[in-house]
Amino acid sequence: MAGNVGSTDTPAVVAVAYGKIAKSLKKLGELSLALKVCDKGIERFPDNGNIHIIKGEVQVACYNADNTKTSHLKSALGSFEKALRLDPHNYLAKLLASQIYLKAGGRKQARTLLADILKTSPGDEKASSLMALINQKEKASGARKIVSAQKQVVTAEPAVTPDRQPLMVAEGGEDEPADPQELTSWSLDEKVEIGNEETDDDEIVIEALSAKLSLFSRLEGLSGIMILDRNGQPVKIVNKAGLDENVVPSLVFNLHKASVSGAKRFGMGNFRRGTLVCPVGTIITEELPQFGVLAVIVDNDANMATVDKRIHRYLAEVAL
Repeated sequence: MAGNVGSTDTPAVVAVAYGKIAKSLKKLGELSLALKVCDKGIERFPDNGNIHIIKGEVQVACYNADNTKTSHLKSALGSFEKALRLDPHNYLAKLLASQIYLKAGGRKQARTLLADILKTSPGDEKASSLMALINQKEKASGARKIVSAQKQVVTAEPAVTPDRQPLMVAEGGEDEPADPQELTSWSLDEKVEIGNEETDDDEIVIEALSAKLSLFSRLEGLSGIMILDRNGQPVKIVNKAGLDENVVPSLVFNLHKASVSGAKRFGMGNFRRGTLVCPVGTIITEELPQFGVLAVIVDNDANMATVDKRIHRYLAEVAL
């Protein structure tokens, strides 16, 4: 379990703490309590997209525990869409929302979200797998419509006239709900699973990675440090410069993920580390194997040799 939320902690620390507590309760099966923690967190930090995503994950867990209550999925979709309004580039919110849409038959909505992910990360395995499933379903749906149309033509036996127009098959049909927001009318596909893979070791890794961040405490020019999990969600934030805690984590994760994907596609080996100089500052990203990404953000005029030494020391201390 995560510790108590202290009144002296910074907003970033407190917001992440709410998420950690809710996730711990979710793992223990205390879903009602987890939702209450999320609601308290949202009440205090309504513009924190991460808490909305965690609430959506808990709501998905509620559905998985009792899949007769589709209202849980509708609520989860609302949470993910709220997160996307706060941070349109959030990878996990797009992925989970696309899974719900696809499960409910909303292939067009799912395709739009997945195409957005693949635009940034063309090799993303999860998004590619879901997109392939959509293509498979649309191909099968198209074949059924052709057969149905042919049967109708044979049954009707229309007279042949010179001005007869070619048979047109309308898009949509019974396989695509008219209004995907009306979740109770969706025909749920049991083959589509919704959820985010987590391991029991994640919390131990987070504690180990977080414990050593004190190595950066006296680094001159430091604006912030972020530890992001494998889905780009912040699990630890040190924010010294008022950075946007919705936008910056997604910016960092998407840039790093795109670089990793690009390196693989063009046979350039494994991408582990990158540097971006921008108005926010100089952002150094470092791959945390089997977990996620470390981002160190410093002033553009910071001594990069000192920053590099501190990062190498940190990685050595956490044995990465």
